[in-house]
Amino acid sequence: MARLTERAQKRSADSLAAARRAIMTLQARQEPVTPTTVAREAGVSVSYLASHPQLREEIRQLSWTRQATPKAPPESPSEASLRIQLQVATERLREQEVELHRLRRENATLRGEVLELRRANRRRGEPHASPT
Repeated sequence: MARLTERAQKRSADSLAAARRAIMTLQARQEPVTPTTVAREAGVSVSYLASHPQLREEIRQLSWTRQATPKAPPESPSEASLRIQLQVATERLREQEVELHRLRRENATLRGEVLELRRANRRRGEPHASPT
């Protein structure tokens, strides 16, 4: 009988130590410290943790502290908004550059046609029309 009691006490001490290690491990990995995560990490049941007032309180405190200090978002909304605006502006600039290039080619073609018409008119003896 003494052996059974001794074994039960050792198992309880091992479980308690495992729960404390689990809490430290979760904190080191910056993971949430909740009864479920501690139980899973320690290999004990949630009811085991609930039956130990010190552990239960420690987990509650750590869980509350974690919730009270939310993580900062990786990028604030204003930065994301500015990035989108920059992308849109860059895309619009590219479109305008393509349009400008097309219009310059068209302009060069039309200037060439005007020159040819002027030369043809000169050959015929017709004066060229002056711009108004």
